Amino acid sequence: MFKNQSVVAIALCFVFLAAIVGIYIHERAENAYNMEVYQRVIPEREKRQAEINQKKDALAKRRENARLNYLNAAETYLPGVAFFGDSLLDDTNGGGMDLRSTVSSLIRSSVCNPATVYINVTNNVDYSEYLGYFPIIFMGDETPLSDIDYVLALQRQYIGTHDRYIVLGATKGSKEEMQYLEAAMEQAYGERYINIREYMSTDGLPSLELEITALDRQAMNEGRIPPSLLKSDGLHLNDNGKRLLAYLTYERMSDLGYFDEIISAKEIFDEAEEATIND
Repeated sequence: MFKNQSVVAIALCFVFLAAIVGIYIHERAENAYNMEVYQRVIPEREKRQAEINQKKDALAKRRENARLNYLNAAETYLPGVAFFGDSLLDDTNGGGMDLRSTVSSLIRSSVCNPATVYINVTNNVDYSEYLGYFPIIFMGDETPLSDIDYVLALQRQYIGTHDRYIVLGATKGSKEEMQYLEAAMEQAYGERYINIREYMSTDGLPSLELEITALDRQAMNEGRIPPSLLKSDGLHLNDNGKRLLAYLTYERMSDLGYFDEIISAKEIFDEAEEATIND
């Protein structure tokens, strides 16, 4: 009996020892597997993080390049708007709308950003300082319009070597009185010339949905700007007239494609700003 008990004890010891060895082997195998998984997973995580960082850097570079291209387009094609003329531009006595700031505001709000500066300039300032700026010429109060050659020479002085510019026509006179000057300016400048008198004497009041008075009708029949778009002096535009002229100027610049490069660069910039690393 004692012998049988010894055999059982020895067997139990072997079983116990085998269990310990099994546990040890299992733990070693599990540790080895975990290490293998760790060595495989961690590099994958690091690789994914590196790819994410690379995408973030690429997106940041894309945004910066788009921003610089946008600013460069504005500085190249429209670094500023210079207004040249006489009292038609300086007509701010008694308050009211300023034509220059209205045109500049339309441009800034539509195609540019705050980093682009627009300066209002009149003929009282040395225009040679602003030769790189986009010229808008508006004269007719203090300028002898009957001297066509003089008017064209003065306008061309302001235009300089620019192939992009706007020439605004006169606000006084009838169709008959202005026919020769207007024909000369249309021939000289083509679509870059805006015949203010013609537009305002025909479509001005209807485009603003303003009532046409008997005096307006009489003036329009003569091809003159209606009194409802002029101040009491019959020469300077009132706020309605200046508002209309500002939009006419902006729309003509847009129709001639003067904003196209900037708008294209702005669209690319906006897309880059809205993009994510998954795009």
